[in-house]
Amino acid sequence: MSAADLAAVHEAVTAGIRAQGLRRSVGHAEVRFHDGRPYLLEIAARVGGGGLDEIARLTADHDPIAAVVDIARGVRPRVRHFQPIGTHTTSMCLICAAGTIAAVHVPAEVSESDRTFLLKIVARPGDVITRPPHGNSILGLLDTTGISKEDAVE
Repeated sequence: MSAADLAAVHEAVTAGIRAQGLRRSVGHAEVRFHDGRPYLLEIAARVGGGGLDEIARLTADHDPIAAVVDIARGVRPRVRHFQPIGTHTTSMCLICAAGTIAAVHVPAEVSESDRTFLLKIVARPGDVITRPPHGNSILGLLDTTGISKEDAVE
């Protein structure tokens, strides 16, 4: 993101947090850009789930769980303006064709990689996978790191 885009995100998130009356809180925000401007999709006084706390630690050296604990203890959490630290992540839904799952195999090069920080297989043998318009089942989730977006995807 450019410095201007990042500043616009800070402004939108700060406005959303302040509009809820929050002054001392951890916040989870989801933002989407449309026509070059950030729009809040979700904002709440909570830590993001699904590995987002790990993504914050990996990509920005920020621990939102530790911040929650500090706030509860009345201690100022260790925070700073967002600054990427050079680690990129990618998060993917693992999608397969519709039908009944016969078996699930994850190659060791994926499951044992030090670059895989979240691998969650949610489908089991015998599960029925549906695809739109009949449903939208997934096989699982995979989150990886890299030194660039392309490297993380690879």
